[in-house]
Amino acid sequence: MRKTLNKDGVWPPNGWTSLGGVKKLSGQSLVKDPQTARMRGMIYRIVSDPIQSPGENFYIHRVRVDGWEYTIQNDSSEFPILSFSVMDRFDENIPEEYYVSSIKMMSCPVELSEKTVSRTISLFRFLVRQIDNGTVPDIDRVMRVYRLHPLQLYMRDKIKKTARSWPFSDYDYRDPTGTDY
Repeated sequence: MRKTLNKDGVWPPNGWTSLGGVKKLSGQSLVKDPQTARMRGMIYRIVSDPIQSPGENFYIHRVRVDGWEYTIQNDSSEFPILSFSVMDRFDENIPEEYYVSSIKMMSCPVELSEKTVSRTISLFRFLVRQIDNGTVPDIDRVMRVYRLHPLQLYMRDKIKKTARSWPFSDYDYRDPTGTDY
């Protein structure tokens, strides 16, 4: 099922039923906190670019979620939350992670794997649902729940590299918290 929403793109991507719940190409939400005199907001945007191939048109979709915060003292901070690119799936037998590229969490690149792609898609769907409902979630907390916070990813990679550098060649890395990354 493919819908042309506007001149900028076609959504959802072919072969991505998990992204079918995202109905709009852009959205934003704003939350005011009168006690601290702050406003926080989030925005998402999907841009589709055609890829020419013999006989068919395929698209690459660039997804970006940004956040911002403004105070009464005119202090402002804008920050990227999530960005990635996803292509139309032309072969259902090829795993999803081969169609996703350039995943970044808070401007930090993320290593592509089946788990990180799945978690990224789930995180994006959650953020879009929250934005479309007019709420702004706590980004640090949400990224930690989805195990995609840049500090978590950095520490996981650091522990794995340390474990690989040990002199025991048959050492099998186990996460000390008992969770599987």
